[in-house]
Amino acid sequence: MQAKRKSTAPQVFHGQYLTLRWRSDRPVLQIQGRFPGGDPIRENAKARSDFERAKEELIAREAQWHRAQVHGERAARKNLAAIADAYLTAEPRTEQTKKRVAKIVAALPEATYPDDIDADTIATLKKALLGRKHPRTGASTQPMPSTVNTTIMVPLKAVINFGAFNRWCGAPRLRPETVEKKTKAFCTPAEAQQLIDAAPAHLRPLLIFLFSVGARLGETLSLQWRNVDLKGRRVTFIPEKTKTGNARVAHLPPAAVAVLEALPHRLGPVFLRPYNARGGIVMGPYAEKATGGGQIEDVFERTARRAGLENLGLTPHSTRHSWASWHYALHANPLKLAEDGGWASLRMIEIYTHMMPAGHKAEILELWGYPVPQWVRDEDARIGTDQEPGYGLA
Repeated sequence: MQAKRKSTAPQVFHGQYLTLRWRSDRPVLQIQGRFPGGDPIRENAKARSDFERAKEELIAREAQWHRAQVHGERAARKNLAAIADAYLTAEPRTEQTKKRVAKIVAALPEATYPDDIDADTIATLKKALLGRKHPRTGASTQPMPSTVNTTIMVPLKAVINFGAFNRWCGAPRLRPETVEKKTKAFCTPAEAQQLIDAAPAHLRPLLIFLFSVGARLGETLSLQWRNVDLKGRRVTFIPEKTKTGNARVAHLPPAAVAVLEALPHRLGPVFLRPYNARGGIVMGPYAEKATGGGQIEDVFERTARRAGLENLGLTPHSTRHSWASWHYALHANPLKLAEDGGWASLRMIEIYTHMMPAGHKAEILELWGYPVPQWVRDEDARIGTDQEPGYGLA
């Protein structure tokens, strides 16, 4: 029995070589015809029953054929998974990049093509890769725009750009999330000490290490004892765990050495957290998160409230911002800061050159466990007077 259609719907459209018409057995549009020298074409339009969209599809298909006659055949169309595999094997990629691309591909249907990626696809990726619930209320939380860009948009665009360069797909049409420019939250050494004093016992060594070394949270929680040299006073962050994909050696100030020496274990991850078990509380490693952080957000927030610092807007990453501003306050050397902190360019550390107010050098040295020379205390005391100095430590 022939399917019924509204009499007002267009019945047929003729292109140069192809024709669009309704199927006789059901209300679906079909593209029929043949290009010169080619095989017969008879297939359903992707738009199904939307005549105008199906018409655009036919026109685009004929235009593609004409382009091929002028510029040659385009390389075979590939899906996102195939392009991602080629992208990852074309040249060395960082472990972080490999993980992010693999998670994007795994979160989407195998038949996903770059040209099909739209706002709904990005929403699916956000839910799959960045969906989190508040630990107390259980309500879904929205990921930060910068996190969306880093975890999804940047690696996805890189893969599609690679595919477009090889003519496996069209150019990417992705729009990065708009990131609101905010002042990076940091604290003074005195405020950092307040935070450390208010922290629970298992968090205190971690905070001292973060404030003393300036490492990122993800690379710190993945730090293994085999990469710690207490005698040499240094730790090595392996390439697989750093943001830049390069190994980095961080020198330990006395405060960091002391806190590591006091830890009771010497195998596996350096920093552990308590877990409830049948036999009581046991210590175990932090879970690795999809976005590389977030493991201590809740306990950090509670600690900041107990310390009376909830209005500063501090997050675990603020320990790195604080360390960087202190480092520049002491050394006034952006090249040294970039090298010690593992930043890829000087542009990324410009913000830290004017975050820390003057007059805190003695406090910084004390927090890091160094002896404080009297001339440093005298220099801090002269800040704001006509005898104010204008140089940093060597």
